[in-house]
Amino acid sequence: MAKEKKVTPLMKQYGQIKAQYADAILLFRVGDFYETFGEDAKRAAKVLGIVETKRNNGSASETALAGFPHHAIKTYLPKLVKAGCRVAICEQLEEPSKAKKIVRRGVTEMITPGITLGEDLLESQENNYLAAIHLDKQNASLAFVDISTGEFYVTSGDLGYIQSLLDSTSPAEVLISKEQHTLFETTFGQHFYVYPLNDWLFDKASGERKLLDHFGTKNLKAYSLEGEDDLIMVCGVIIDYLHQSKHPNLGQCQSIQRLYADSRMHLDDFTMRNLEILYSPHIDGKSLFEVINHCVSPMGARKLRSFFTFPLIDKAQIDHRLEQVAVFVEDEPLREQITTLLASLNDIERLGGRIPSNRVTPRDLLKLASASATLQEIKDCLSQSKHTVFKDRIARIDPCSALAEEINKTINPEVPVNWQKGPVIQQGINPALDEWKEIAQNSKAKLEEIRQREADATGINSLKIGFNNVFGYY
Repeated sequence: MAKEKKVTPLMKQYGQIKAQYADAILLFRVGDFYETFGEDAKRAAKVLGIVETKRNNGSASETALAGFPHHAIKTYLPKLVKAGCRVAICEQLEEPSKAKKIVRRGVTEMITPGITLGEDLLESQENNYLAAIHLDKQNASLAFVDISTGEFYVTSGDLGYIQSLLDSTSPAEVLISKEQHTLFETTFGQHFYVYPLNDWLFDKASGERKLLDHFGTKNLKAYSLEGEDDLIMVCGVIIDYLHQSKHPNLGQCQSIQRLYADSRMHLDDFTMRNLEILYSPHIDGKSLFEVINHCVSPMGARKLRSFFTFPLIDKAQIDHRLEQVAVFVEDEPLREQITTLLASLNDIERLGGRIPSNRVTPRDLLKLASASATLQEIKDCLSQSKHTVFKDRIARIDPCSALAEEINKTINPEVPVNWQKGPVIQQGINPALDEWKEIAQNSKAKLEEIRQREADATGINSLKIGFNNVFGYY
């Protein structure tokens, strides 16, 4: 007689959540571990090099099992994503001690090659683009976003132009309709990580609604998208994909920059490789980017890289850029001042991008506050110089001084790396918090104070305070 397959409440809950993320590895939080089951466990064990065991070994409900401690996720998660895995992180949404039956769980974050904020998964000098594309005969529309910085671009043009953009930006993930999946690979090659979506998601009306909701506007004129059905569609696909992935960084994408095919030089992969613009095929060789890159900040390196990725061809724009370069070539004191200030900046572009996902630490906030002061110095330095070419840039620099002041006033400047050991908040910010910290730090003295007070009140000088696991202190 075949064994009857019994499903425990835990595995029933797992099955319900896994059904919603069938194409992803589900990291299922159980106590202090992230567990994977079934085919997920087999793949995770292979990629991560961890032991695959069996749950309910020998029973009808036997299934593969592999897991790792929750504190090791920063070690294992990058390996999964770099192996091309889509990962859904399922957390416990309540304290186990407060759960009446089974602990409530839910997916809090979806991570894919194109959707990641982890420092271990990002190259500091390169953008990590998520792209969406729609092909129409000999033309195509392409949108791409880096959620770690908020940069969001959209463009359209002939297939040669789109090929050059795909090759130069090297998106980490490309969204395409299932109907056009084969056509995409036939046209642009099979070396991209492609994620096919249902065809009905590529819809102009739906895309427009998503964009209007996201930006909180009544139309899309400000983004030069009015009446551009295919451009609206691919932008909407990206916004919807981020939303469906439960990504908290949607607010980081505050605008869309439209790129025009006739305003940029088209460099195909053959040209990029043979001129060794971004990469050199030689073991000890250096690319043009590596030779020229003397940027002292990762933000500067990414910006310089974008100059190679989207080369200007408009003479007025080129002249304006060169005017600014000339100032720093000729004015050595200004160049040294600005270089020193930029070198002291952390990667505030990506640091700020981690705030919506609660990935920042108190020390990160202090870095942002420090960067605010540096930005003010840069602004003052440029303002006091005799050069008017920076007028527009100066006006756009907002150091967010009020926010920095609040951070410095609130966060303990000596907060430890492991901030959970505290203290994080400075004294005097919250009286109730100060009181609780005082109790936590001097608990024995507080208990003795209570004992002495009760002894005096009752006249029992031998009064003692006891403790057990049932009643606590008594």
